[in-house]
Amino acid sequence: MLLRKAARRKAAAGFSHEAFPYSGMGEFTAGTRSFLGQAVRAGDPALVIATRLKAEAIRAAMGDAAGQIRFAEVPRADGNPARLIPAWREFARVHPGAAQIWGVCEPVHPGRSAAELAECQLHEALLNIAFDASAPVRLLCPYDLRALGAGVIEDAHRTHPFITRGGRRRPSATFRPIDLAAPFAQIGRAHV
Repeated sequence: MLLRKAARRKAAAGFSHEAFPYSGMGEFTAGTRSFLGQAVRAGDPALVIATRLKAEAIRAAMGDAAGQIRFAEVPRADGNPARLIPAWREFARVHPGAAQIWGVCEPVHPGRSAAELAECQLHEALLNIAFDASAPVRLLCPYDLRALGAGVIEDAHRTHPFITRGGRRRPSATFRPIDLAAPFAQIGRAHV
């Protein structure tokens, strides 16, 4: 029985990048608790990168299990989400052989400038190629439906292969892989 369970986990492992649209702190904590609870029950490593307020909410929701999760605070002055991909890659590197690595991060939040939002969208798109498809990394990116505009939520659906809501993960109907040549093509047109 243990061998079958391990085989199912290995078959299910692989890179997964999920948008988690939520409405209010109750749904935020319920969704992150459900997601991280899977990691805790399996004994897998988990990392939460969040603001102090969100990290405290997750800690409270997880109760004693919060001790099994690593928390890192999103620096207030750091508007550059490009620093997040190296953090995820490092966390995966220090857990070689883990059946699954779990992560929660909310890079898009109210108060971000238009330039920061554009960088966040690029970050979200690049995350899909930062890991090999077979990498056992599962990332959940919360998006506050009450505080973010409809365009930001639409972008989340385009940059995440999966949408998780109500504890159910489904493929995003509007996901579009990043075209790595597009930014360079734009540069060439600017000078014509």
